[in-house]
Amino acid sequence: MKLPRFHLGLFALLTMLASGQAAAFSIGTYQFENADLASDLLSGSGMAYNGADYYWGSGSSWQLSTDSGWVSSAPPTEATDTEQLGATTFLAATQGNGPLGLELGFNNQGPINGGGADLAFFFLFDQTENTASLTINGVTRDLVFNDVFDGEGDQQVANGVAWDGQTLDNVRLMVGEADLADFGLTSGAAWNGPVGMELTPGSGPMAFSMAGALNTQPIPLPAALPLMLAGLSLLGWAGRRRPA
Repeated sequence: MKLPRFHLGLFALLTMLASGQAAAFSIGTYQFENADLASDLLSGSGMAYNGADYYWGSGSSWQLSTDSGWVSSAPPTEATDTEQLGATTFLAATQGNGPLGLELGFNNQGPINGGGADLAFFFLFDQTENTASLTINGVTRDLVFNDVFDGEGDQQVANGVAWDGQTLDNVRLMVGEADLADFGLTSGAAWNGPVGMELTPGSGPMAFSMAGALNTQPIPLPAALPLMLAGLSLLGWAGRRRPA
């Protein structure tokens, strides 16, 4: 069926909105859309560093360190951006400041327990001597860190990383994967709750960059949208039947 040009353009636009399409991007062999990323920092506990400033989290309240002391702040967004900036933005736990707790929310597309790993957590710098634990569904598990490679087997790094007054290139990029089955979810089950993390630095900084869902639940269509799409299809059919 060939739709008139006007109807085809509007139909394509609404179909794109209905399917939740977004610009896809990759980190090594990992493929994401912006909607796949953790989009909310629900709460925090402890000291966090973003490469230039220090934050202190206490539940849903945050403070920012300034020259005049600690002042109230909006929650930092460096680890929950959805604009593909995860290679250079981060919240870090640093030596001497104790563990950093973060509670993340997936409010765009929540993860489901699919085949293999369901979540990926990206970190900057060497994490082999550091510890990160996840708490999902009341179950806590430690992440196992691995380097990130592309399809050709080349190790991936981050460039343009701000750290203590410097801009660093060739920063090691590591990932820890999580399978929701290890947290008690059955096959195909969706997780719509928070994802808790506790970062405990050992010999180096723990710069948490971003979390992405590898298996996601579909975004439901607005109730009226299927009727609109069906109506456009009928209009296109009618347009084709009309004599030239």
